[in-house]
Amino acid sequence: MSDAAQEGRGRTGRRPKWPKIRAAGRGFLVDSGRVFSPRRRRVVADADAADRLADEWREERKDAAAAVAFEATHRAVSLSKLTDYQRADVLRALELLDEGRKGSLTAAVEHYLAHADPAGDAVTVRTCCDELLKQSAENNLRPRTLRDLKRRCTALGEDLGDRPIRSVTTRDMVEWIRQRSEGCGPVTRDDWRRFAKSVFLFANEMGYTPTQPVPKRRGQIDHRAPGIFTPAEVKRIMAAAVKHAPRLVPWLAVGLFAGLRTENELSDLDWQRIALDRRLIRVDAATAKKRRDRDVEIQPNLAAWLAPHRGESGLLYFSRRALRKVRKEAKVDWPPNGMRHSFGTYHLAQFHPAGKTALQLGHVGEPEVLHRHYKARVTAKDAATFWRIGPATTRAKVVRIAPVAAAG
Repeated sequence: MSDAAQEGRGRTGRRPKWPKIRAAGRGFLVDSGRVFSPRRRRVVADADAADRLADEWREERKDAAAAVAFEATHRAVSLSKLTDYQRADVLRALELLDEGRKGSLTAAVEHYLAHADPAGDAVTVRTCCDELLKQSAENNLRPRTLRDLKRRCTALGEDLGDRPIRSVTTRDMVEWIRQRSEGCGPVTRDDWRRFAKSVFLFANEMGYTPTQPVPKRRGQIDHRAPGIFTPAEVKRIMAAAVKHAPRLVPWLAVGLFAGLRTENELSDLDWQRIALDRRLIRVDAATAKKRRDRDVEIQPNLAAWLAPHRGESGLLYFSRRALRKVRKEAKVDWPPNGMRHSFGTYHLAQFHPAGKTALQLGHVGEPEVLHRHYKARVTAKDAATFWRIGPATTRAKVVRIAPVAAAG
């Protein structure tokens, strides 16, 4: 046996286990097994040639293993330089591939590059928010709704504005909603969730992202009955208005005894839409929240409050300073939408059935709103007292005032 062949057998004189060498007819077969792909099998003339070929294959395998180790080491170094977002993105991609899907992360990226929309990649969260605001304004949303949408879009733009919209994950949105609603209740948290959902639904419709990363589950919300005024508090409110802010009396009376929404419906109410002779207030579709015309009945006590102040045209007078003065003098807590909720509660208790109250409030087709907010909250006695509150019951002297000029 040659010196080279003897050296290939090692110090013990034994032939290494790989590759396998065995006699084959007049020669020797060298077999790599499944170590190489494709499998190598070669017949040589003698044992020395078999040993030399086996040595070559072992060196080749050793070099390949060293190359793999070198690549793995440098890959680990490069992975350590990834940002937190990039590492999270890689881990999430691997998790998705583990969820019953075949393939590798490399194959997934190659497929993405082959089918991705370059324009969609260029759309950032901030750009998407700007487009949503523009479209919402064109769709004739209420000014108050647009203001709230702009406020939330600004917040999303500050936090994730430069991110491509299609790169945002569910984990990103869960964390963002948590941060924005930190220290707040479940209602506020769900408000942020619903806003984020509207942004990504818009992005999906525009083709900027194929996914909807906003979590579908909302937190458990305890539906508490809204705050209302007691009849005694209403008397104090109207008495304070007559004494300290008489021009505010019609605005307060309509809010309490007709239940118009403070935003748009009451703030834009013109005397021309108050028909005292027919005992009706016309709420125009342009100001109504549901964008439908409706007529609200003027009850006798409301007519008594409005009659001395009757104007032919012009908006009902309103002043924040005057309202603050009335609230201070009346010494009452003022719950959100307290006037409208008081109207709905006492109207439902006094004037059955619920459909009549729903019609007055503009909640047609929404009976669960009435049952959740207004049903069985006050006694029949309190309701009767509420609807008897007029200028005479507050012992107030009503002063006639000139109407406010119509806007525009």
